[in-house]
Amino acid sequence: MKVFWRSETGHSLLIFAAMISKKSAIPYVITEHASAFHTGYFKSEDVLPIKQSFKQAGATYAVSDSLRDDLVRFGIDSPIQVLGNIIDCDAFTAPQSNTEVEPFTFIIVAYLRPIKGIDTIIQAFAEVCQQAEKPLKLKIVAIITCVFFSLFIQLQV
Repeated sequence: MKVFWRSETGHSLLIFAAMISKKSAIPYVITEHASAFHTGYFKSEDVLPIKQSFKQAGATYAVSDSLRDDLVRFGIDSPIQVLGNIIDCDAFTAPQSNTEVEPFTFIIVAYLRPIKGIDTIIQAFAEVCQQAEKPLKLKIVAIITCVFFSLFIQLQV
């Protein structure tokens, strides 16, 4: 039975996917979401293995035209298709309105890295809460490095 490996961003995951594919003959595709290619947020010694990972992939998808352009500037010369992060809003229904006042909730899902600016979001949220007329809630789902572990932090005013 053939298994299909899908590597989402995270440079170590790209390199890992290429190694697994080479040793086991399991094909993989890359779905790239990372702004690291725009900001240069990766180690210089990882550049060559990252480029090789893209070259070995069966296909590469970027979530936007600008990210595709960043990958090309980085030196990815294999074909890159753009496939946006699309959500079918019709698949979800809003709950019936409630007469109780529930806090408006902001939710952030991101890697816990300085480049993501979570500290700035928390500071801004604190300032907004001081001026808010209604209760607000901030939920942060933080992904820590490449380990499949999520940290859930909830702030409420």
